[in-house]
Amino acid sequence: MRGETSEACRLFREALRLDPKETNVRAALGSLLLRLDRWDEARVELKRVVQEVPEQIVAHYNLGLVYGRLNRPEEAHHQFELASN
Repeated sequence: MRGETSEACRLFREALRLDPKETNVRAALGSLLLRLDRWDEARVELKRVVQEVPEQIVAHYNLGLVYGRLNRPEEAHHQFELASN
């Protein structure tokens, strides 16, 4: 499975190289990086998604999970609040 997820990350990054504004791909990449415990990378991608599309609830929720993993509880709580609105 590790090879498949590495390939998926590569394909997501290639898609973003072709269209950097594609927030759905960026959100999917962030979610995948979260699953892979690559929290700093996930944070970067998901933070960009919520900045560009503030109504992206799943990205806020996943960013909250990332902040929780990074031991940043206030930021995690804030993202969970945004996801619940």
